[in-house]
Amino acid sequence: MFAFVPDHVHEYRRTTTFDDGHVHHFSGVTGPPIPLPDGGHYHIIEGETTINGKILHTHFYKGEAK
Repeated sequence: MFAFVPDHVHEYRRTTTFDDGHVHHFSGVTGPPIPLPDGGHYHIIEGETTINGKILHTHFYKGEAK
């Protein structure tokens, strides 16, 4: 088990799965840690992907990262 470190964030950078002949890239910095009852924690991530596709579009995302 990792020790809880308050007020830290993580950088992330990922690529979506290949679908409909294109991918999207996304990156950012997580929110601060949110403690869990078992002593662990998670972070909120949210943002917008890069623009791509035959009909150009983007996606907004929001989720949790452990």
